[in-house]
Amino acid sequence: MSALPDDPKLASGPKLASDPKLASDPKLASDPKLASDPKLANDSNLDGVRLTDAEKARQSKRNRAIGYAIAGLCIVFYLITVFKMGPAIMKRPL
Repeated sequence: MSALPDDPKLASGPKLASDPKLASDPKLASDPKLASDPKLANDSNLDGVRLTDAEKARQSKRNRAIGYAIAGLCIVFYLITVFKMGPAIMKRPL
């Protein structure tokens, strides 16, 4: 019994040059391991990691916290800049 799959398309390995679907897939083109492994060449294996609802909720909370932190830093930097300029900024010649 051979170790190669029964599917003739997979038995010879992925043909990136001859198969437009495989050649145009950026995941296959950028990762040589994916491009050379016929078992990883079909789209069903390239879906990636699926997060659970709890993980999605944690990720959403984390993203919001990072966004609020960045917005807060922007406000702090703006206020520091305004206070460092002081009231003399309004008395300058135009």
